[in-house]
Amino acid sequence: MGKDLYFSNHYSCSMKPEILGLNKYEWKAYKALIEIGEAKAHQISAKSNVPYGRIYDVLNSLINKGLIKLSAEKPKKYIAMDPEAVLMRVINKKLKELLKFKKEIKILGKHYERFPEESVFAVRGKENFNRLISKSKDPKKFSYAFKYIFDPHPVWRRKTKKLVKKGVDVRSLGPLNDQTKENIKKWINIEKIREFPNEGVAISIDENSVIIGLIKSDVTLVINDKAFVSLMKNLFERAWITSKEIKLE
Repeated sequence: MGKDLYFSNHYSCSMKPEILGLNKYEWKAYKALIEIGEAKAHQISAKSNVPYGRIYDVLNSLINKGLIKLSAEKPKKYIAMDPEAVLMRVINKKLKELLKFKKEIKILGKHYERFPEESVFAVRGKENFNRLISKSKDPKKFSYAFKYIFDPHPVWRRKTKKLVKKGVDVRSLGPLNDQTKENIKKWINIEKIREFPNEGVAISIDENSVIIGLIKSDVTLVINDKAFVSLMKNLFERAWITSKEIKLE
């Protein structure tokens, strides 16, 4: 009774025997045989609920895999091999195979990096916009933005402080109104900010890409195109020259 309770607690059906190269019948028969100690085929079938018509094929497969053996005396009985010994060998073999795959994946990754990113693609939702900004490659020279509400999210502020510390030219243009005033106070000492009208677009521009968030449409466009980046950089700098400096009381 105690042994059965131990196995019911420690070898639940949530385990995936396929990982060990065993099908469900092989795993059930092997577990049952460990619980019994040694047994005849019909006893293993009854204990494991493996159909009797399948049990001999299942047991022969387990013998071939080195998990069980036949006793020398008659009547012959099946005996389970030590699970910690035989299954650890299987696991170690799988680990070696996975390490080989890991090396191959790294090689594939290097090949993948040789090809350019998709030039233009779109995603939907604010979460995807935030994810794209937070996961984007840090610029080395400049980071410009047309902001809509000057979201003071701590992640954006930390990232901006880090860029400024590295000497990146960080600037933002956006509207000054009752909605944005309090947010701007949280940015004004971090980056350069000037006033610019904006009715619902958030744009991030750096030497790597341009990310455009269409607020009302809830769509974000990512454009990885050097010519477009250069054009947007020039447009931002011209807008900067003609914009007003924001001074808060």
